[in-house]
Amino acid sequence: MKRRACRGLGQHRSTQRLWRLEGLGVPPRRRRIDNGPEFIAEILQDWCNEVGINASYVAPGSPWQNGRIESLNSRLRDELLNREIFDSMWEIRTMLEEHRQDYSHYRPHSALVYMTPIEFVAKWNADNRWLTSQQVDR
Repeated sequence: MKRRACRGLGQHRSTQRLWRLEGLGVPPRRRRIDNGPEFIAEILQDWCNEVGINASYVAPGSPWQNGRIESLNSRLRDELLNREIFDSMWEIRTMLEEHRQDYSHYRPHSALVYMTPIEFVAKWNADNRWLTSQQVDR
């Protein structure tokens, strides 16, 4: 799925995007949601109820309830957003995609014993050949 940086979705555009995502498979039963205006809007709450998603809101002023995204936001801010002056949305999108590719594929992660995700997958596949070579009964 292609990711896009944008100025702001707002409640109607965020709901439209979610409707498109619903067609991709089974929606989650539970969704942890930030308290941004596009997420607390009544139209989004109605959509969650309609498709059977239990929305769990992060309490205001409680970033530890959403630690992974807060960590990502902090790193993204420190490593990219605070270091650059962007002249256009195209430039923001380009640099965000470069950062995403680097972070997701080439940067060592402490959670992966300081291996890159690519190295980790290669090692896991080599160590678990018997798992990857067997077919799963469905």
